[in-house]
Amino acid sequence: MKGLRFLHAADLHLGSPFKGLAGDGVLAPVFADCTFEAFTRAVDFALAEQVDAVLLAGDLYDQRDRSLRARLHLRDQLQRLHAAGIPSFLVHGNHDPLDADLGGLQLPASVTVFGPRWEEVQLPGFRVQGVSFATAETKENLAAQFHRSGPGPVIGLLHCNLGGHAGHSDHAPCGLADLERAGLDYWALGHVHTRATHALSGNAVAAYPGNLQGRHAYETGERGALLVTVDPSRETAPAVRFVPLDTVRWHRLDVAIDELESVEALLDFALAAITRAAAAMPAVVRLQLTGRGPLHAMLESAEKLLELEVALRSRLQGPVLLESLRDHTAASWELERLIASGGLSSEVALVLRAPEAQPRLESLWAAAGLDALDAALVEVGLQPLKPRGDALLRQAAGRAVDLLEGDA
Repeated sequence: MKGLRFLHAADLHLGSPFKGLAGDGVLAPVFADCTFEAFTRAVDFALAEQVDAVLLAGDLYDQRDRSLRARLHLRDQLQRLHAAGIPSFLVHGNHDPLDADLGGLQLPASVTVFGPRWEEVQLPGFRVQGVSFATAETKENLAAQFHRSGPGPVIGLLHCNLGGHAGHSDHAPCGLADLERAGLDYWALGHVHTRATHALSGNAVAAYPGNLQGRHAYETGERGALLVTVDPSRETAPAVRFVPLDTVRWHRLDVAIDELESVEALLDFALAAITRAAAAMPAVVRLQLTGRGPLHAMLESAEKLLELEVALRSRLQGPVLLESLRDHTAASWELERLIASGGLSSEVALVLRAPEAQPRLESLWAAAGLDALDAALVEVGLQPLKPRGDALLRQAAGRAVDLLEGDA
């Protein structure tokens, strides 16, 4: 028997601006259109694949005050699906709750918009359940309302924070146990912008497709939707395939200065890294300078760092934009030499090398409440305070050594 096939997308954020970039020269139209174009690509793909349905898991719009352009674009694309006989199902999330809908645009008859209470729609061969956010501040566990009500494949459509994902606000929080308890076959989730798939008991799957289009430097890499195939017999788990659909791609690139001895060498090395990253499609790049070397002293000057950024921008070619240039470098010093030197520098170097140092520093960071602050910064597209991985320890210890050695 032919499997049920549908496209699962979420977090369209139609009309979302590229923060700080919308007015940037010749690329401005690309940025202004990218969320719209990504959704058009999603519908193009659904039509080409002749899927059985399209599911949209919330945050279709970026703002409560939905722009007319965004509303018209959503309706027009859903009309294309309707004309092809493909039903679509959607829920609203915290960015576009039901109480913000001013009405005025009628959607095609084949579109199901789930309301603020759990509902189920039955079609030949499968069922879809869903519930929308009534208000932006929905803190209720909406997953608790879902339950299997009949045989055959059942799909749950939900905007939620599964497992307390730290990078997103805790709207409609739930856990894997809540999803398993409902006994559905596939959970089409939205809200978390990082793609993830979770295997559940009973051959079930829950998945986040991520957002269709990256919008800032913490939404890097391919973005798109999931093509899902469900076995009508329910004897095997749903098959999930990612489909990239973004039109502009964000990159965060690290360039190490350790082996570089001149500004010209740094410019050449950085340009080569950007060119490789931007080879496939229009790109926005955040460049982060890392490592230790003689160029560190120059990069410590905010004025010279800005001059370097301007020089780098002037050398870029093609549809690529440098979002920013960040300095995470440090002065040159050798760990073993510092340990052997004695004194305070030796003590700091020993702390840097100790295996328990990193978890201790992480605990101090969390105790100060800075993890919550970083999560809020990332959600609005700003840079978190804490560096990634063990860079927090290295930066703290490195800065201390720099001060002791007189390099700062």
